[in-house]
Amino acid sequence: MLKRLINLVISLWFYVFCWLWRWINRVLGKQIAGSCVILLYHKVASKNRNRFRKQVKILRHFAKPIAATNTQPLEEGTHYAAVTFDDGFTGILENAVPELLTFKIPLTLFVPTGYLGRNPGWIRDENHPYHAEVVVDANQLKALNNDLITIGSHGVNHLRLSDLSKEDAKKEISESKHSLESIINKPIELFAFPHGAYTPALVNTALQKGYKRVFTVLPKLAFSNQNEVITGRIDVSPDDWHLEFILKLLGAYRWLPMAFFVKRKILNTYNHISSFFRNGELLKEASHKIIK
Repeated sequence: MLKRLINLVISLWFYVFCWLWRWINRVLGKQIAGSCVILLYHKVASKNRNRFRKQVKILRHFAKPIAATNTQPLEEGTHYAAVTFDDGFTGILENAVPELLTFKIPLTLFVPTGYLGRNPGWIRDENHPYHAEVVVDANQLKALNNDLITIGSHGVNHLRLSDLSKEDAKKEISESKHSLESIINKPIELFAFPHGAYTPALVNTALQKGYKRVFTVLPKLAFSNQNEVITGRIDVSPDDWHLEFILKLLGAYRWLPMAFFVKRKILNTYNHISSFFRNGELLKEASHKIIK
């Protein structure tokens, strides 16, 4: 809770700074580039449907809905938002999809093909909030015949691809694509890395297999250029606080990757210094033994 509150406060200050910077540039007559945030949901339970509906209304108020398949330049000065769902749980079809279609908001559903119609076997902890969920089956996917709905791949077994061998990772990427295409009879062009784990080599593999864009879980602005193939997303939930969701929607949490990078650098430096002094003490101790 404390960490969540700290992130919100930092994000609020970050948004204020960005807003002032845009305002200054607007006063100076400079062009304000369009921006876009991709929202990433995992679960929308029936008890949270009303909260989700409110978030959909907030989205329509603060941003212009756009599809995750977008390839067009963003309009200057306009803020966009796209909605995606990872894991393909049936609760999404029951509680989220109807709300989005009512407001004519495009959505993308990323599905792990190895668990169609089954519980998410990659979640072993029985206390996990998604443990009892069920992934959509083939018939449900076929029924999603709507121009506002895009189906994407989330691998076969929802594995961390960066931990797999090159060949196993290729199978996860290609077999999931072929399975989905055989079910819905449409090309599958989007891929979301399970757990957000990817490498440049995995991105190249996905592009070679026919995907046009891959998605991560880094909260970065999307569609910054027409040639973008790696798109970041911000993790959201119907349980988000009102202000928290608005700030995420507006891209105010995009400072997090920078914080992670700085933290990793500091830890690496600390470990290096600690190792240096530790090795120095060992060397000193060894030299004393030799002298004795």
